[in-house]
Amino acid sequence: MSERNAIKTFGDTGTRDIFVGRNTKKSRKVLPKELHSKAREIMDALDQGINPMDLKIYNPEPLTGYDFW
Repeated sequence: MSERNAIKTFGDTGTRDIFVGRNTKKSRKVLPKELHSKAREIMDALDQGINPMDLKIYNPEPLTGYDFW
């Protein structure tokens, strides 16, 4: 599969660091190190243009305590 590079920019440096595999203070502030590899798998798939619902590793959980509507 060819890379599509769907992700062009990141909202913060920590998320970019996770995406490229850097274990930095900013990346650990965004997400615990134990979750970096799973997050990187999801971001890699999204970057290739894969629908996240097609991923076995993607297990969305409903958010609680937030009112988006």
